[in-house]
Order: sequence, then C-alpha cells, then structure tokens
Amino acid sequence: MLYSTHNQVLHLIKILVLHTLVIPLLGTLEIDANVVQKEIYIQINTGSIVQETNEKYLSIGLDTGLVRHKWNGFNFSSEKLMTLSEALVPTFARLGGTDADFLVFNATAEVDHHDNSIFTGVTDQPPKPFVMTGKEWDNINHFSANMRWNLIFDLNVMIRTSDNVWNPTNAKQLLDYSQQRWYNMDFELGNEPTDFKKLFGKALDPTVLGKDFIKLKSILKQGGWSSSLLIGPSINNPKNERIKDFLNEFLQEAGSVVNAVTFHHYYLNGRTAVLANFLDPKILDSLGPFIGDVIDVVNRSATGRHIWIGETATAFGGGAPGLSDTYVAGFMWLDKLGLAARMGVKVVIRQSFFGGNYALLDQNLNPNPDYWLSLLYKILVASKVLEVIRPNVTQHEKVRMYAHCTNVERTSYPMGSVTLYALNVDVQSAVISTEFFSSSSIDEYLLTPGEAGNLTSKFVKVNGETIVMPSDKQLPVFVPRILKPRTPINLPGQTFGFWVFPYARAKICF
Repeated sequence: MLYSTHNQVLHLIKILVLHTLVIPLLGTLEIDANVVQKEIYIQINTGSIVQETNEKYLSIGLDTGLVRHKWNGFNFSSEKLMTLSEALVPTFARLGGTDADFLVFNATAEVDHHDNSIFTGVTDQPPKPFVMTGKEWDNINHFSANMRWNLIFDLNVMIRTSDNVWNPTNAKQLLDYSQQRWYNMDFELGNEPTDFKKLFGKALDPTVLGKDFIKLKSILKQGGWSSSLLIGPSINNPKNERIKDFLNEFLQEAGSVVNAVTFHHYYLNGRTAVLANFLDPKILDSLGPFIGDVIDVVNRSATGRHIWIGETATAFGGGAPGLSDTYVAGFMWLDKLGLAARMGVKVVIRQSFFGGNYALLDQNLNPNPDYWLSLLYKILVASKVLEVIRPNVTQHEKVRMYAHCTNVERTSYPMGSVTLYALNVDVQSAVISTEFFSSSSIDEYLLTPGEAGNLTSKFVKVNGETIVMPSDKQLPVFVPRILKPRTPINLPGQTFGFWVFPYARAKICF
C-alpha cells in the first residue's frame, strides 16, 4: 500500500534525494514567452486557521442500488478493490441513496422476496421494495471493517403505518442482528425527502420526519447504539425557499438529535451536461450560495451542528457519460473540496465509490481520474484550512486556489508544511507567485490529461507520468517535481494540481 512501511521509506528516500541532489541543479521555471499568461500574486495567511474539517473530510458513498442489483461488479474478494478501498482511509462510507427507501432487511431470506403490506399508507401506487439478506449485510460489514471504513447506513423511512407514522420494526431487526455480530456503524434515515412527492406520490411533512428522527435516536440509545452518529435530513440541492423551509422546520423539530445536518449537491443534470459546463466558473460558483443558505438555516434552528454534504458529484442521474468519469470532472471535484472546506463544511461524501458514470472506480474496478485526484488530496491535504489572500479577484474567477496545512501523517513532509492546490479553467496559463515561505522549495504535483489536450481522457498524468497501478496489491508512489525557493508556479490552462511548501515552518501547522 502507498502508506505501507516499505513504500513510505522509498518515498522518503526519493524526496530526500530530490531535495539534496536535484534541487541545487534546478534553475527558475522556464515559461514560453510567446504564450499569454495571467500573473497572480498571493499570500497565505498562517497566523490563524479559517476552518478545520473532519479527518474523514473526503468520504465516499455506495448507492443502495448496489444491494438491489446484488453488488454486480463489486467483488468483495478482489485484491485490486481492497487496495484501492483501503488507500482512502480514514473515510466514512455511506450506503444510501434513492433505493434506501425501498430496502427491507430479512436476515433469514436466501432470495429476494418482499411483502408490499409493510409499505401500507405510503402511496397509492405501491413501490417495488427489495430484500437485503443477512449474508449480504454481513458482506458489506466485513468488508468495511477490513478496509477500516466507517460505515453509515441509510435506513428506510418509508416503511410507514396507515396513519403515516414511521414503523421501526424492520430497522430494529437490522440493529439487533448487527449488535449480535458486534458491527459498528452510523445512521441516517431516508434519502432526499424533499423529492418524495415525485418519487412516492405523497410528500412527507418535515415536522413528521423530525419526529421519526427523534424516535430513531431513542431506539439507538436504548439499543446500545448511543455512540453512533445520526445524520440528516439529506435534502436535495437547497435551491429554493420550499426546500430551505423544509430544512428549517425539520431542524426546529429534530435539530437536537442529529449530529450533522446533511444536504446533497450536484452541479448538473447528467443527461444534458456538456463539456463546457465542467469549465464554467459561473457553475462552479453556484455551490457557495447553497452552502451559505444551509449555514443560515442551521444557525437559526440548530446552532452548533456540523454541516455535511452527504452526497455529491458533478451531475445527478448517475453522472454524465464520457464526462463525469474523465479528467475534466476533476475541476468540479477539486473546487468543491476547496470551497466547502473554506466555508466550514466538515465532511463531503463523494457519490460514488463504485457504480455510475460519476464513480471513482469503473465497472472493471479501474480507477477513474477522480480517484487519483482524491488519493492525492488524501495524501497531501490536512484538516486545517488556511486563507489564500490575492488582490483583484474577479467575479466568476477562472483560477481558483485553496490552502491547508500539509498532511504529515501520510507523507515524509515535516510539521509546518503548507499545501496549496489550484485549478485553472481558463485556456490561458497562470503564473502564481508568493514571497511567503521564501526559503522553502516547492514540491509540485501537476495533474494533466492522459493524452495532451484531451479533457475527456480516462487517464491522468502527474508531472507528465501516466498514473497506473503497478499491481493489484500496489499503488503508485507520486514523485514531485522540485522547484527552487521563490520560483513562480506555472499552472497551464485547463489543468489543476498541488504544491507543497515543505519548509514553510507555519506555526499553525505544528
């Protein structure tokens, strides 16, 4: 594994060799004078932190539809899958989505059978529930434990009585079964309740949903699950007053029992998205107001509760084919990680780890470009968020930058290191300069498409080297390009990357 003792030692040796032998030979970065470039001067404030994220900030989701389809393609015994899964720890792994509200647990069932009567009162047109067997539940719990994932399970809120009260009987069966086997997990209840009118034919009142959460919290406390988190309500994009009012009314009822307030976010419709959307700074800017609206509601109705983006990707509907699974998706993903952290979001759950065009892994368990971007983020970026100060920031900025303390636990970098990460959606190159950390060299990890200029490449290069797994049991070691102190950072048009200042000696990062 990347963080194994053997590979970590090799990585340390490479870094030391680069810094002691190569760096004295390097001149300033050569830039083609014929290419028009945007010059940007920045400062990074290390006097205080802006925010601090959860250590599992970048987390992953698995759609409950995988259970309906018997985990098709998700081979629990695959060495490649295990290698790629464990590399993203620490992480929450949420098993949820639309199908969560159709799932029925049956410990003794060997085949998928169901009884629609348990859905009495839900809708005039009974949904199509499906069974998760005890064996299937065992498989995901064993896998999560072995991978050191922190599992979050989305319980079915649409098993209701004729008078529209949540019936917890099936949930209790799953909890009892899990406790007997010493399984550990956190919970949510229902998925995107603001869409129930469309999905089930009947809306679910937010106050009623709040009472359901209070009931579940009581069950968890009485049943030996008092240390488990309960998150929700997993509303869809808070883009209109109806959804914001729903969240407000829910939190007025149940704000005291949820550990984190969750909302879902997608920039685009996967069926209509086009390449230009992924590079449009106006679309990237649309996330900020959503987060701001949720912050406002939480401050009014559930002060002190953390905010999570409980499910997110580039485009809903499984993602955009040929776009959400390619290099160009990285612009939205990296900007979302940076902006959400800067605004105080504690956890961002990426939909999905496997399954759909927006997945980190394809159907053959091969990493898509966003997997490698996520892994580099995990390796290089720590929880403390720093302020990037730059003059003359324009509306719908095309060069977007974020800074954190460096993750020293998964690298050989010393305490006090700082990581800058940036994306450039413009065709014009950017030259980024700073006089801060003037005595520090700069380790560059520039991500470019697998084929030059092909934004829809299924491959990604780091410093010009295509990233591939050496074997199913081994991940690549990312070797930085070393820049001398004070060297301007060249960020080519339509690329993104990370830059580590190993000798920044930022006291806030100790």
